[in-house]
Amino acid sequence: MESGELFIILMILLVAKKSCHNIMLTFRSFMKELGVPLAEVKAEGPLEVIFFLGLELNTNRMVVRIPQEKLDVIICNILQILSKQNTL
Repeated sequence: MESGELFIILMILLVAKKSCHNIMLTFRSFMKELGVPLAEVKAEGPLEVIFFLGLELNTNRMVVRIPQEKLDVIICNILQILSKQNTL
């Protein structure tokens, strides 16, 4: 099977009128049939909200959110930089 054929099969799975759960089950079954190992600990879903690279991705609301802990660190760093500039 060529990569183009695999891409077409994956696209058919995504546009099919199936639930995310059924698409994931079909995909896992297909990968197993091809002999492609999937790391279950790395597979997440189907979920509407996932964390990727420290950001919260909400596919239902179509937003990316920075977690409050990261915002606190960013604000603290900005305030430190601004206070150093004021003392110069």
